[in-house]
Amino acid sequence: MPTVSEMMHIWLSTIQSQVQESTRVVYDTTMRTRVLNYKRLCKTPINKLTWDIIAQWWQDTVTAHPDTHSKQSHVSETMGRYDSGCGL
Repeated sequence: MPTVSEMMHIWLSTIQSQVQESTRVVYDTTMRTRVLNYKRLCKTPINKLTWDIIAQWWQDTVTAHPDTHSKQSHVSETMGRYDSGCGL
């Protein structure tokens, strides 16, 4: 079963041809600074991901990056548009 980290990399590689380079760079940076550096989340296999893990990651992310709330809406909308069927 792939981990959250592996699925994030799959998603990014899947959508990179569908977005401008500047957008891909923003996604890559956001992924590295807000997801992949959170070991508990990124090492978790997708089938073991729980709401508790997500909630703790989210709280820690919002605390560390106060601008997260404003960016989250845009990223969530965009991820939904480019969902490749990977379940993200």
